[in-house]
Amino acid sequence: MNNVLLMRPDDSEFMIPDDWSGLNAKGITYEQDNRVTESFLPFKSFYCSPVCTTVELISQNNCFAMGIRYLLEKKRDLRLNHFKAFSHKCETKPDVLIMTGCTVADTYSIFSRIVEENIMKTMTPIVIITGHHSEDLCSLASKLGGVKIISPTEKIAKIENAINDAFNSKPKKIRFLTDILSPQQIETMKMVAQGRSVNEISAAMNISIKTVYAHKVRAINKLGIKKKVYEALFYKALIQFN
Repeated sequence: MNNVLLMRPDDSEFMIPDDWSGLNAKGITYEQDNRVTESFLPFKSFYCSPVCTTVELISQNNCFAMGIRYLLEKKRDLRLNHFKAFSHKCETKPDVLIMTGCTVADTYSIFSRIVEENIMKTMTPIVIITGHHSEDLCSLASKLGGVKIISPTEKIAKIENAINDAFNSKPKKIRFLTDILSPQQIETMKMVAQGRSVNEISAAMNISIKTVYAHKVRAINKLGIKKKVYEALFYKALIQFN
C-alpha cells in the first residue's frame, strides 16, 4: 500500500500509526535508506473511489492530512488521484469535503467562498477537523448546511465516524443567509460589516437607532454567535457572501 504523499520522486511506503493526533503540525521526518527526509507543503488532495465518490481534502496541517489519507485509503479503499497547492477555494464539486488544520478565519473564509461562488447547488457534507472550533462556529456551520466540526484531540474512532457519517449522508440544499436572516437583518449586518455607524445605518435604512440594534441582536441570536471575535469574523465573511 502506498501511504506517502506523492510529493516525493519515489513511492516509498509510510505507515501512519492508529493514533496520529499528536504528530508535529509543522511536518514530519522519516527515515529511508539511512536518510532522514523532511517534506510536505500544505496541499489540497482529490480522492476518487471505485464508485466515483469524490472527496476533496483541504489542509494546512500535513500530518493530519496524511492521517486522513491513511483512513481513506485503508478504511474506504480510496486512492489519491492528484493534488494542488492549498487554497481557500473549493474548485470542484466533491461528494465529501474534509478540512484539517484550518483556523476559525480560514473556515469562515471557505464558507463564504462556497456560498459566494455558488459552487454547490446542494451542500456537500463537510467535515472540519480543527482545534480552533467553537460553539459559535459550530452553530453557524450547522445553519449553513451539512457541516460537522470535530476536534483533532478526539479519538481516531470518533474522527473516522464523522467521516463515515459524511459519506453516508444525503446531499442537502445549501442554506443561504436569506434562509436564516430577514432582508432587513442582512442589510443591517452588511453595513455593520462595512464599518458604518449606527446613525449611518439608521439614516440609510430609514429606521430608528433602536430598530438597528434590534436587527443586529436578532441576527446574532439566529446565527448563535456569542463571542465578539467570532462576530467580527462573521462580519468579514458576510461581505463576501453578498
